[in-house]
Amino acid sequence: MPQFIDALAKNIELFRQRYGELPGSLPVPPPQANPASTLPFDAIASIPASNPASNQQPPTTSPPGPQAQHTQHPQHTQQPPKRQNPQDIYDELKIKDEILSGTYANAVMIGHGPYEFSFDFITNFYPQSAVSCRVYLASGHIARLLDSLKQSWDQLRPRIGFPPTNTP
Repeated sequence: MPQFIDALAKNIELFRQRYGELPGSLPVPPPQANPASTLPFDAIASIPASNPASNQQPPTTSPPGPQAQHTQHPQHTQQPPKRQNPQDIYDELKIKDEILSGTYANAVMIGHGPYEFSFDFITNFYPQSAVSCRVYLASGHIARLLDSLKQSWDQLRPRIGFPPTNTP
């Protein structure tokens, strides 16, 4: 894991040298002086997207004449999106059982272009090596992946007895 983290950090630096800052990389905003002014998630989710009264359209009528009939079209109002329960979210994200078992790899090659990073996970067995899995990730998500890997490694290291990184 430390080698993977180092290789990813080096590729991010190469990306920055070639293409500039990663997309979506914004400076961290300063902490708010008044935390009470922020809304909890439930309050944000309950704010209506628009005023339904402003979406009303006047009824359409046919031109006046002997066969004039007034027709009224149903009002088109936006319905708020239905909140999904955890089971619905899980069902959308569930991986097929054939894929769930995973793929073995003991090496990785990291590459990148201006828009995405690629990870070729390689199975090295004598006499032949082969790419066992290829993963593409948009370059805007790479910094979060690196942070997540670092945090996971920092949590796992003490459990497995791996020495700290600052020890010579």
